[in-house]
Amino acid sequence: MITISLNIPPKDLGLFIGKSGMNFKKMIAEMKKKILGKETEITPDEWSSVEILLKFVKGINDIKAIINCKSEYLNNITEILNKYVNIHNKKYSKYKRNLIKDNILVYKIGTEGKYIEKLIELLKCNIPKLKIDISKIPLVYSVSNISIEKQNKYYIGNYIYLGEIDCTEHIMIFITLNGTPEIKYMNSVINNFINTYLTITKKNENFEAINKYNLDIFNNFILHQNTIVRNKNYDLYSKERCNSPIHRSISC
Repeated sequence: MITISLNIPPKDLGLFIGKSGMNFKKMIAEMKKKILGKETEITPDEWSSVEILLKFVKGINDIKAIINCKSEYLNNITEILNKYVNIHNKKYSKYKRNLIKDNILVYKIGTEGKYIEKLIELLKCNIPKLKIDISKIPLVYSVSNISIEKQNKYYIGNYIYLGEIDCTEHIMIFITLNGTPEIKYMNSVINNFINTYLTITKKNENFEAINKYNLDIFNNFILHQNTIVRNKNYDLYSKERCNSPIHRSISC
């Protein structure tokens, strides 16, 4: 007799066995077919020749399978048991997920006012990436909606504050998801998202400022050059006038 631990909570014993032992009967049938090496055309004698005694009992943290069979049957029996454990856990996970209602998380992000408009525009363009990043967080089953906007009026409700303290300008991020993720993982993803595109926004601002500064210098240079050219032409013209021969009139 051998006892095997199955990764199933004790409270799920009834679900694992199935109504009226339906799953239990399926397990035994699959075990016998696996041992016999065929799915059909099994005679009653062949069927009865494979003896398997199987019992499930509740442990402290799991379910125990108590097995009595020939030693050569054990690998096949264990394989079928593991198959049904995996099936149960997948179904249970899906069932549990469906019981969880959508959560709405609200983030209030403090940032510098001069960057906020361009930053929001950039964040909105990258909402699909944020959805992917959030969906990778443990216990997040799906992300149905994300909206990002500038806070134009006082928000009444619970929110998580991130970013710079004592800012007069704020970005609001509303996230609707199915799941119960730990807030520290959510905060980490949101912080990385904001900081990444804030850095890009600041770099673009600096680039534009530098370009504008260079353009002003260039325009001033051209204007100065044109002035020099005009002055040179005038000086040349004046010089030519000064050096031109003076025609005197002679009276006879």
